[in-house]
Amino acid sequence: MGRITRMGSDQTQYAESISIPSDISLVYVSGIFADIGDSSAPVGTIKAYGYTQTQTVFILNKIQNIF
Repeated sequence: MGRITRMGSDQTQYAESISIPSDISLVYVSGIFADIGDSSAPVGTIKAYGYTQTQTVFILNKIQNIF
C-alpha cells in the first residue's frame, strides 16, 4: 500500500498539497452543515450553531454515518 505524502513548508500547520497513491480511496463530500445546537438562540448566530469544535463534531458524525 502506498503512502500519503503531505508537501509544504514545515512552518505551517497545514499541507500545501497532498499526494495520494492510486491504491487509496478518496471520497469528497459536499453540502454537509452543522445542526442547530441551541434552538433557543437567534438563527445564524454562533450561539445557535456552537463554536468551531461543536460544529466539527456535528459534521464529522454526519460523515461517519455516510459510510
